[in-house]
Amino acid sequence: MHADDDHIITFALRWQPYGGPRREDIFVTFGITPREFDERLRQVCMRRFGRPSMPRPISRSHG
Repeated sequence: MHADDDHIITFALRWQPYGGPRREDIFVTFGITPREFDERLRQVCMRRFGRPSMPRPISRSHG
């Protein structure tokens, strides 16, 4: 398990009801772009759930 896995999953789940995290929130929290966040989240999901996405889809409709 990687140290940031819990943080990335918690962050994604917190923003899920709002359509996913905004670009600004991703950058302030992780210092990365939304594309990099999406890739890290995909990797975490593969490690944790054996699939490239969260159990419920996350979409970022703003930002």
